[in-house]
Amino acid sequence: MKICRDDLRYTDDVIATLQSVHPTSYIAKALNISEEDVLYHCIETHGMSHNGTVLPITEEYFDGYPQFSYGRNCKSNVLPLDAEYYASHTVKQICDEFNLSDSTVRNFVLKFGYKTRRAIRPSTYHNRWPSDAAWYAEKTTKEIADALHVDTSTVKKYCQKHGFKRKRSYTHVKWPADASYYAAKTTAQIAIDLGTSMDSVRDHCKRHGYTYMPYRKEHGWPADPEWFATRTRKQISAELGIAYHTVRMRIWRMNIMCLDEHEV
Repeated sequence: MKICRDDLRYTDDVIATLQSVHPTSYIAKALNISEEDVLYHCIETHGMSHNGTVLPITEEYFDGYPQFSYGRNCKSNVLPLDAEYYASHTVKQICDEFNLSDSTVRNFVLKFGYKTRRAIRPSTYHNRWPSDAAWYAEKTTKEIADALHVDTSTVKKYCQKHGFKRKRSYTHVKWPADASYYAAKTTAQIAIDLGTSMDSVRDHCKRHGYTYMPYRKEHGWPADPEWFATRTRKQISAELGIAYHTVRMRIWRMNIMCLDEHEV
């Protein structure tokens, strides 16, 4: 005997079932109500918060009844309707046993509201991680990740969780104390000499007030506009020993007038 419209109690599981994506036929059978009342209850529970799970349907409801909207010949019809089976198997194990795709099994489990066993990678088990703090202290994050065959982010999270200290991945740089050393070199040259990055060089120079040679070459551009007005871009490039592209960009940026190539 089906439950009347006014007799249905809105428990957490009932609200979860009414707010699920299951078809009307599933919700009606799971709650033992008529399909005509499903829309009424869905509207009544719309927006309600809950901590429940979708109610599953037992095998006795499927005697002579097609399984949901999958159809009679759907691959998922071979899957069992036993909640304990899914609780003891991972999705991967179910896929291998019934020769089904991952998406088919996941959609079926979601449709019925079953819970599968969580699949944990072997590398995350604690017995795979050394417990000696000295082992972590003498290795960098990259070296630990390569030794345990895990990602560097996994190593960082594990060490932070257990309080292990790791070896820093960079070596100490012996910075020269002579300001003339930095003034005679560019950041790229200093980085190569000291075996560090250009960003580290810039930070060090800014912190200690050192000046370094500009990376771009300072060209001796004439200050007289008439000098440019009597020459073409190619002639300026040849006389100053500067690339033609540099000359063209300088003339365009400074709005300098020069002879056109076709006027010569």
